Amino acid sequence: MLPIHYSFFDKPAPKISYQAGVDLTFVGRWFGEEKFTYVRVFGSHAKPHVLPLYTPDKLLSREIAYQLTSEGVTQTLRNKKKQVWPPFPLRCGIYALPDYKHVEKEAEQINTLNLDTLPNRRFDPNRVAYNAHEQAKLTKFEHKDDEFDDLFSSVESLF
Repeated sequence: MLPIHYSFFDKPAPKISYQAGVDLTFVGRWFGEEKFTYVRVFGSHAKPHVLPLYTPDKLLSREIAYQLTSEGVTQTLRNKKKQVWPPFPLRCGIYALPDYKHVEKEAEQINTLNLDTLPNRRFDPNRVAYNAHEQAKLTKFEHKDDEFDDLFSSVESLF
């Protein structure tokens, strides 16, 4: 099918559906590598799963659900009984995640597939998740190294 698609449209086949790509820009980004695809949801601390190169909408919605229910902005807002981010219903191509309870059920489904995961690092280039915390009036403490640690570490030697 891939060579046929290329011969008809003179471009490679899309790795996710067009509508899913549009819906996903509100919550995160997808990255199509040479042999696999992965999704990063803004503010999620979950390790993203290694998805097939051509990802169907249902699998994509389950990956988004998994990353929303793991440790991160959505989970923190829910635990504090605040308005969760992103607002539901959340569309992902032809599938929708109507509410948080449904998201939790979908997240369980992706864990049964035993997909590999990628190392995690924070991802929020547009500060979308940070703004959701700010609107809910929640502050998250993040430790920053003191620039003067080396200056004051030798104070004992001065005495």
